[in-house]
Amino acid sequence: MLKTTKIHNGFDIGTNKTKGVKAYSTADGEVVFRGGVSGYGNTVIIYHQTLNLYSLYGHLASFEIGPEKIINEGPEQLKYGAMISKGDQIGIVGNTGGTYPIHLHFELLNA
Repeated sequence: MLKTTKIHNGFDIGTNKTKGVKAYSTADGEVVFRGGVSGYGNTVIIYHQTLNLYSLYGHLASFEIGPEKIINEGPEQLKYGAMISKGDQIGIVGNTGGTYPIHLHFELLNA
C-alpha cells in the first residue's frame, strides 16, 4: 500500500471509502496491546485464548469502540486487559504508520 510491492505477513484489506470504516474483532479475546507500532501505526493486538492465537489490527485511524466513544478520552477506553467479544468494534480503519491508501492490516500470530 506504499505504491510499491512489499511482501509482508498478514493481509491488507482495502476500502473504497475515505473514512469511517469500522474494524471489528474476529473472535473473543483480551486486548494485550493498544498503541503505536513502527510500520503499523495505531495498532490493537488481541489474544484469543480458545484459539491460542493473537490477532493484530494495524493502521487504525482511531481506537473507537462504539458510537461516539473515542478511547483516547474518558473512562470508556479500550485498554490492556479489556475483554472483547467477536464482532466488537475495536477501531476505525486508517492509514497511520506511513501507508497509503486507507486500509486495515490484519494478521494472525502464534501464541
